[in-house]
Amino acid sequence: MRIAITGGIAEGKSTLLKLLAGMGFECASADAAARDVFFDASIQAELRSMLGQDVPVSPADLRAAISNDHALRREVNELLHPRIIDLLLEQRASFYEVPLLIETCMQSKFDAIWVTRCLPETKIARLMERGIKEPSNRFSQVQFELEARLAFADCVYDTDLPISQTAEHLKKEVKSYGFSLVVSTE
Repeated sequence: MRIAITGGIAEGKSTLLKLLAGMGFECASADAAARDVFFDASIQAELRSMLGQDVPVSPADLRAAISNDHALRREVNELLHPRIIDLLLEQRASFYEVPLLIETCMQSKFDAIWVTRCLPETKIARLMERGIKEPSNRFSQVQFELEARLAFADCVYDTDLPISQTAEHLKKEVKSYGFSLVVSTE
């Protein structure tokens, strides 16, 4: 069984994945797959060509280039997303962190979808802890609103709760899907 964990930026996806890994489950992250794809030599060559650069493209270079160029954003997404999806799904995991699950229409690749969410003020505080000073602008351009993700949710995690409550909810949900807890998190 493959379960996708999705949600907006700073809404607790990585925390859920870490809890699951701590319980002994195999986990995979689309963000990790994206990093591997992004730094692949052939992808870098294509990105340099798209951006007209002679030097390797950094994530910051790419973000700046696509921030106001929707045609370039689409072209970059067409290059990167299929490769990221392929690399992600090659991994033998039970739980997959997929931030852009709905945006990339990948929901059919999974048996269940778990959505994380938190209060807006929690999200802003978490982003500011990460050093992101203006959290709403950049990320709202690529991520759907919570309501769009909730329409596909088989389970919803409110990550404003204490981590112990989130872990208990997670244990119950994992068992309800027929998984056995491998390692106790107590």
